[in-house]
Amino acid sequence: KYFMTIHDKYVPLTTKLKTTSELSKNEMKTLAYISKRENKTGIMQSQVIGALGAGAYDHIHKLVEMKFINSKKTGRSKLLSTTQKFRDYFKVGDL
Repeated sequence: KYFMTIHDKYVPLTTKLKTTSELSKNEMKTLAYISKRENKTGIMQSQVIGALGAGAYDHIHKLVEMKFINSKKTGRSKLLSTTQKFRDYFKVGDL
């Protein structure tokens, strides 16, 4: 394992850095899958679950709560799409 020490005079510069992520590794994986594969209208939740497994239901729920994705009921599934908050947070342009 490694750790990094910072000289005292540089500590104020590091306070802007995030030390923990708001999302777990699997939630990030789900979000990446959605953002990479969505088309202009979005991606069906059933496609995400088919690719990533049933655990993705919980990830999708949290991502909707955090407003990184939108979920719209479409037939028996839901249409998922990334939000402006997602684009701002990860500094990506419009899709």
